[in-house]
Amino acid sequence: MIRAKDLMKSEILTLGPETTIREAAAFLVRHRISAAPVVGPGRRLIGLLSSTDLMRSAQEAPSTQVGAVMTPAAYCAEEETPVSELA
Repeated sequence: MIRAKDLMKSEILTLGPETTIREAAAFLVRHRISAAPVVGPGRRLIGLLSSTDLMRSAQEAPSTQVGAVMTPAAYCAEEETPVSELA
């Protein structure tokens, strides 16, 4: 049975809520990813910033912070969760 941990990466690239959307866009392009977890104090997950979030914020100032445009709710799963339960 395939579990969540079988699909997970060990190196997780994250953004902070205070990162500007300009910096975040460059980060996603540089790492060739379409989204990144946003973590707060203690590296606690507080949201997800996707390229879609950035496109929606195109009219915002480049200095707008990620925390203002990220998707705040993110689904989390334990490593042992069967993949069939993730969909």
